[in-house]
Amino acid sequence: MEIGADRPLAQLAEVVSAFDLPYPERLFSRCRVCNGALETVAKEAVEARVPERVREREDDFARCPDCGRVYWEGSHTKRMRMVLARVFAAGGT
Repeated sequence: MEIGADRPLAQLAEVVSAFDLPYPERLFSRCRVCNGALETVAKEAVEARVPERVREREDDFARCPDCGRVYWEGSHTKRMRMVLARVFAAGGT
């Protein structure tokens, strides 16, 4: 397979189309630092480790049991989900 696009999202769409890849079922389920599988955790267990504005807006958190990094579904994650949905709709199943 040869990639013809020069932009990363267009390249991804080409790969998705060429291999008929389905939309991933479990996006953002692994730690981006160490690749550990994230686990859902109570807000109270991590509220001291997240910024105040996040504590005020978010209720759902995940933590990596391997490195301890804390994650939440912020605006960046929501935008990434929308972008990936468009890429997979255009290029795959």
